[in-house]
Amino acid sequence: MPALMQSSNRDRHEPTTLNTMVFADLVAKPPPDRELRVLDLGGVCQTTIDFFSAYQCHILATGLCDDFQVNKGLDKHSLQQLQKLIQQDIKRQHDRHYDLILCWDLFNYLDNKQLPMLVECLLPVLDGICRCHAFIYTTANRPVQPGSFQILSQDQMLVSSGDAEQHYNDTVTQTTLEKYLPNFKTLRTVLMRNGTQELSFMARS
Repeated sequence: MPALMQSSNRDRHEPTTLNTMVFADLVAKPPPDRELRVLDLGGVCQTTIDFFSAYQCHILATGLCDDFQVNKGLDKHSLQQLQKLIQQDIKRQHDRHYDLILCWDLFNYLDNKQLPMLVECLLPVLDGICRCHAFIYTTANRPVQPGSFQILSQDQMLVSSGDAEQHYNDTVTQTTLEKYLPNFKTLRTVLMRNGTQELSFMARS
């Protein structure tokens, strides 16, 4: 994961409310003739289930962010498990694509080896229909581990980061993502006041 420089004087983060205009765009128009298919890189979260219950929806929660927290990083076993879950889900649903992938803030914690490995796992389902949603931290100070996100509504989320803040000497940027996602394009990006960048991207046609 990106190298740490020093600990911040800040202790535990208070939950922060985020205005999620990009997410609202992505879920505003679900498929009219079939279920919305969602791949969630986070763990099972009741607020996520409750939110998408308003849609005709199939959602697969992979727990990858939880694995990252437990293992203090993203290892080969976690990625193999991710591939297995996706393959099993595709086989059960007889459909190789997802409409939406929820990446949360995971990209901020992957180094230049882990990020391409994750992208490789997702490539089989990253087709022209799929949209991806992510949060990027543009400031060097950020929580040590990925946050826990609760969907309050389509345009508002609550993020909790229980760990102390750290200063990182490098950060993931939109340019970094474009380097590892050369066949994808950014759909929309919004920079929030707290330095969090919300963005969506998809495969180039």
